[in-house]
Amino acid sequence: MLILILLSDLLTGCGSMQKALAELPESAPLVIVDRNADINALSAPHEISYADIINDYLVLHVSYSGGCEDHDFEVLSTGKYTATYPPEIIVHVKHYDNGDVCRGIIDEKRYFDVRTLQYPGTSRVRIVFARTNKILDYIY
Repeated sequence: MLILILLSDLLTGCGSMQKALAELPESAPLVIVDRNADINALSAPHEISYADIINDYLVLHVSYSGGCEDHDFEVLSTGKYTATYPPEIIVHVKHYDNGDVCRGIIDEKRYFDVRTLQYPGTSRVRIVFARTNKILDYIY
């Protein structure tokens, strides 16, 4: 009986991973790495309710107020890594509301290509999200 339960859990886990992989876009904006990045630039309010890395994609579940204009997000870093293992890099999630004054609550997924964060000589980088308690390990 225990074997059947474990096998069921294993199959269910594989199915949800396949579903997650099927949802990935063919392409996504790159995480911007620029040592002159304006990390202190204003960002419209938003909340990251969930973050994950699947393959080379950062998947962000974001919530924000709006509904009348297109909203843009970018993930950027100055490219400064810590001298630890794995190396850590801080990223900033910027939200641009394009003047949207509507008050609907939007919940959606946004995808970003994180290959720009790979560090030479290692296959793992720890991504630390500024102004949050979120940390993800990117293994490539």
